[in-house]
Amino acid sequence: MVQSHFATIGGTTLLGEGTSIGDRCTITDFVIGQGCNIGANVLIQGCYIWNNLTIHDNANLRYAIVCDGAVVKEGTVLEPGVILYFNVSSQIYFEVSMPTCHFCIYFEDL
Repeated sequence: MVQSHFATIGGTTLLGEGTSIGDRCTITDFVIGQGCNIGANVLIQGCYIWNNLTIHDNANLRYAIVCDGAVVKEGTVLEPGVILYFNVSSQIYFEVSMPTCHFCIYFEDL
């Protein structure tokens, strides 16, 4: 695990092997799997982040699930209850909230 000296990690946390966390991230009450790349200035609260995925800079994830191989693009907001499915990518500067989330509409295949 590679963590920036300028990241804040607190609460109940579990970080997988080979995961990197960028500068100015705030991450609390979460599980992050193996081989993930977390960009700079990312907020993650109460999420389950699976393996081998990328979360780009300035993303905001709250009580969401991000599955293996997904890509969360810069500026994306995932609100509580959202599931970003296997090997899909959020759109740039995209906000997804429940109950209006429909994977076939909001996410593009990688």
